[in-house]
Amino acid sequence: MKIFKKLLPVVIGLSLIIVIAITIVIVNATNSKTPKLSNGEESYLQFGNLNVTKQTIYDALKKDYGVVELTRLIDTYLYKDEIAKVKDEDLIPYIENDIFGEDFKGDKQKEWDDVIESLIITGVITKADADENSAYDAYTSKVWTKVKDYYRLQYAKEVWAKAEYLKRYEQDRIDNGKTGLFDDEDIEEYFEDNFGKTTTGLFIPFTSKAAADAMMKKYGINPDASKSTSSTNQLAGWIKSTYDPEVKEYPTLHDYLTPDEVIAAFIGMYNEVWAYTNNGEAIITSDYYTTSVSEARTLQLVKVALDEQMKKYATIKGDLNLPLEVVINGSDKNATIEWEAVDEENFKLNSETGIITVTRTSSKLSQTIKGIIKFGETTLEVTYKIEVTATSSDDSEKEETKTVVVDALDVVLDYNFTLNNDISKYSQFIWEVTDDSDYAAYLTSTSTKLTYSDDAAEFYKSYSVKLESVGDYYCLFIKLGEGEEPTLENSRDEIIQQMTEDLYKVGENEKANIERMYYVRRQESGLKIYDKFIEAIYEYNYNTFYSTTLSETDFDEYKTSRKNKKKIVAVVDGLEITPDQLFAEMEAKYGATYVKSYVDQYYIINSDFNTSLNPWKDIEDKDYIKSLLKSDISSFKQNFELDYFTYAYLAYYGYIPNFPASYGWKNFIHDYFGANSEKELLINRNYGGKIYIDVLEKYTESLYNFERIKEAMEKAQDEVYKVDVMNLIISVDYDYDGTPDTKLVESNKDDVTEENWTPEQIELAEELATLIMTRYDEVLATGTISDKLTEVVTVYKDAKYEVVNNPTTLEEAFGKYKVAGLQIKFEKSANYDHTSSLVEEFKDVMLEMWNYANDNGLVYDSKAAEDDTNYTNPIVEALKYNIVNKDQNYAFATSYGFHAVAVEKAYDFVDQPTEDEIKLYEASTKLTETQSSLTTAKKNLESASGNETAVTSYKEQIKQLEVKVDEYAKEVKELMEKLGLDLEDFDDENKTYTLDEDISAKCTAWYDSAKTEVETYIVEKELANKLKADLDSMTFAEGFNKDQLLFYIDYLLESYAEEK
Repeated sequence: MKIFKKLLPVVIGLSLIIVIAITIVIVNATNSKTPKLSNGEESYLQFGNLNVTKQTIYDALKKDYGVVELTRLIDTYLYKDEIAKVKDEDLIPYIENDIFGEDFKGDKQKEWDDVIESLIITGVITKADADENSAYDAYTSKVWTKVKDYYRLQYAKEVWAKAEYLKRYEQDRIDNGKTGLFDDEDIEEYFEDNFGKTTTGLFIPFTSKAAADAMMKKYGINPDASKSTSSTNQLAGWIKSTYDPEVKEYPTLHDYLTPDEVIAAFIGMYNEVWAYTNNGEAIITSDYYTTSVSEARTLQLVKVALDEQMKKYATIKGDLNLPLEVVINGSDKNATIEWEAVDEENFKLNSETGIITVTRTSSKLSQTIKGIIKFGETTLEVTYKIEVTATSSDDSEKEETKTVVVDALDVVLDYNFTLNNDISKYSQFIWEVTDDSDYAAYLTSTSTKLTYSDDAAEFYKSYSVKLESVGDYYCLFIKLGEGEEPTLENSRDEIIQQMTEDLYKVGENEKANIERMYYVRRQESGLKIYDKFIEAIYEYNYNTFYSTTLSETDFDEYKTSRKNKKKIVAVVDGLEITPDQLFAEMEAKYGATYVKSYVDQYYIINSDFNTSLNPWKDIEDKDYIKSLLKSDISSFKQNFELDYFTYAYLAYYGYIPNFPASYGWKNFIHDYFGANSEKELLINRNYGGKIYIDVLEKYTESLYNFERIKEAMEKAQDEVYKVDVMNLIISVDYDYDGTPDTKLVESNKDDVTEENWTPEQIELAEELATLIMTRYDEVLATGTISDKLTEVVTVYKDAKYEVVNNPTTLEEAFGKYKVAGLQIKFEKSANYDHTSSLVEEFKDVMLEMWNYANDNGLVYDSKAAEDDTNYTNPIVEALKYNIVNKDQNYAFATSYGFHAVAVEKAYDFVDQPTEDEIKLYEASTKLTETQSSLTTAKKNLESASGNETAVTSYKEQIKQLEVKVDEYAKEVKELMEKLGLDLEDFDDENKTYTLDEDISAKCTAWYDSAKTEVETYIVEKELANKLKADLDSMTFAEGFNKDQLLFYIDYLLESYAEEK
């Protein structure tokens, strides 16, 4: 877990309203014996009428961080000897792996800077430390020194826990009559499941079958010829383009590519298709392979050729001349055939001449002959069965002598590859059995889709004879060889290392048994926690870890302490930890952020908008408070007292774990919410009290007025657009995962880890966009632009991977861009406006094109269309991007690639609403929402019969809501009258109103987004700035880190600005 990766939730920002779905713990009622600070009544913060004591801060910190910081203090003591042994050379890589991970490819300094901010806010380092040197690799800097000091405990614990767990695990095995960490059969099973031969192989992706077919034909392959199914032909694989099925029904040996010809074709095609990833140069060069004459494969093909011919003479009527030699082109020697002599009465085979002499009789004669084919030092045995037909009355004479002729064959070469995965950033040639990509499914040694074969006659099983569809691509695969089969003996150390790492895992948690040892050591060191609240959380964590993380049911019970210690939070192995020590640990990290929380609540509740309950101004509306206690608090209190916050009601109430009623209501609201009474819950931010919520709403509304809303709408006026646009995307996909590679533009710089576009590709992409957008008419004689651009994509995908000089057709012209790795995709017309989720560059261009349409009278006038049935879209021909680009380019860049867009329609917008129309919109919305709440409350009242507390609560809610309904209804009618709207549209009987459609359309189009723009972080920024301005008028406890608080405030203000 990255302990300094991101800020903890309480640090991130101002949580003005905290949803009550919070962790509550089972604890016994706290009492006067709960350990408290020795100076808890001293002031920690004084500001105006606000006085926050140290005990108040301690209690708040303890609730959120008590267990975390207590266990850190405990572990620092328990592991002091292990910490002292930690060496920087071991610690630094551990820290870097924890922060960056193993395969981090992004900006390390940026990642480290994010960590630095967290460290400053949590008080681990100071801003001065960071200002001096915050380089991520400045290992001797003050920043790194403090980071190392903080991490030493975590590292020391992990090292100890691993060793201790293995020690106990092995001892347990010894106690059960076993030795070592693992049984031999377990090691063998692991070996069988996880180890296997590597494969050398490759794949070639094509954009379409047509493009692949064209490439295959270029390399002399007939992609349309099926492998033979003839009973007279044992061959299969790629067939040469010279084969003509009109001339010969089935292909024979000489029609098939030999294994080396197949490999050579794969190398050539691979280098052409993948060259763009290597600056246009071949990737598989002769540096990565050698060739030599393959006697074995040559002989195998000689046998196939001989088999083909011998099948023709399986039955004879006369003598037969057998071949004694086969010419091997490309070799200085030929293959020889030595036949075994046969000397039977009616069947004789002369081994020196290869002549078979037969005498036909009235009976059929069958004879088996054998031969040895030899090429170089390699031999291969063949056996054939020959039948001599019997004589008949009309056929008693011998036929003339036949001769078996085997045509010359080309020598077959062996390729010996030294390919590896470091040759090219984007190419993979070595495949492990554990590789699990869609492409690996064809190329690992365990894959059944292809089977590597040394046999020339079965080599076709090593490659994909037909194209395979993988994602968006049509692919050819080949296995070029396999590594040595790993042996258990050679792999044993690696297996034991991996199995040892697996011992630490439980389920998805890779360090579960390491964490187990932390609990074990504390227990064995006699840990006792005397703060009941902290102890309850620790016990819950302990039980949850064993029962959930470890999935165990039989584990040592955590024994709670029965004694009370007023001055001690916990003891372990002779160490006593006091509240003062725990407070010092927590306050240094989180005190500054908690100060902001208390001051923020003070600003809200102490504002003039609070006329109900303000303890700092002695304001108290007793009747209203009495009503709220019944409507908002009584049912919550009853649920607590009925033990509803238990596991039995977990799905409904969501309390994990539970607070039993025995804890006591007052203790509950004090210890969890920090409230000393039910009245205080009403203004409590953590609880989300009704008065706090209402005051916050008024406070928020006070920070903006119609002028700010109008300003935002006017600003939006310059940023709005609504268009129907077609989008042709030009992209690259170096990893062939079907998703465009990104990071072309500034707005996307933080979202990706690498940049694949080359300057040449960028230039070609713009050129391709111009080519397409100026010549798309060539692909279809008729049809819409959308139809033509759709067809352009098909033509592009089918185009050959070759550069044609002086091309005459688009298909010929496209080859240049395909060779460069550019891909295209077309998205038909879609409707976008300024609220659409689009990348900034696309938004900017859409706005620019809408403005062009607007300036040139090309915006679709919806009112005119309503009045005139003959009104048509003023954009006759779709507007292309070049009309607004100063360089006349047809495409612009986003993180997805280059976009050649064409706007088919530009829409107009409704007028902006007036201030009174906005007020009516808000009032009618509140009226509708309040009526809905009122209806719900009435239904709840009906179902609450018999529950006096609930009945009283709902009745009070109904009374309050009815007052609000009357208030909003009155406001709505006054605004309707002011705007000259028909009051008959207001339903006086039911007090409901359906907002005028025109006003609704105006507000939806303009006001909603403007309000969001104005409201976003408006309160947060206001409070942060107020706190910053008021810092000098605040009094803090001695030692308070004011710089830490100031840095936190500035950090928040900067974050709000960035988020906005």
